[in-house]
Amino acid sequence: MKAAEKFYISEILTITKEKLIKRIVKGKSIPSLYCITLPLGNVGVLEIYEYRELLKDYYRKKDVTVVGCAVSKQDAFVVLRRIVEDIRQQDSMFRIPEFFEEG
Repeated sequence: MKAAEKFYISEILTITKEKLIKRIVKGKSIPSLYCITLPLGNVGVLEIYEYRELLKDYYRKKDVTVVGCAVSKQDAFVVLRRIVEDIRQQDSMFRIPEFFEEG
C-alpha cells in the first residue's frame, strides 16, 4: 500500500498527515479510518474502503494507492467531494492518477 503525493485528509482527523501516511505505508493498525483509493480494478474513478479491509491479504497483494482518509464513511464522502471539486477545477477529469502525482 502506498500514499499518493497529493494526499487529502479529513478536517476532523486528529492525527497529523505525515504520521497517518507513515502508518498506512507500514500497514499499522489505525482504528476507525476510511481510505479513498484509486480504483483497484478497471472500473471507477475513486473508491472508499475501511482501512482494516485494506490490511487483508487480498488487498495486500494489490497495488493500492491511498489518496485520502477520513474518520467515518460519511466523512469519507465529504473528503471525496473535496477531491472531485479540486480535480474538476484543475480540468483533470481524464487524468486522475496523474492529478495525485503532482503533489
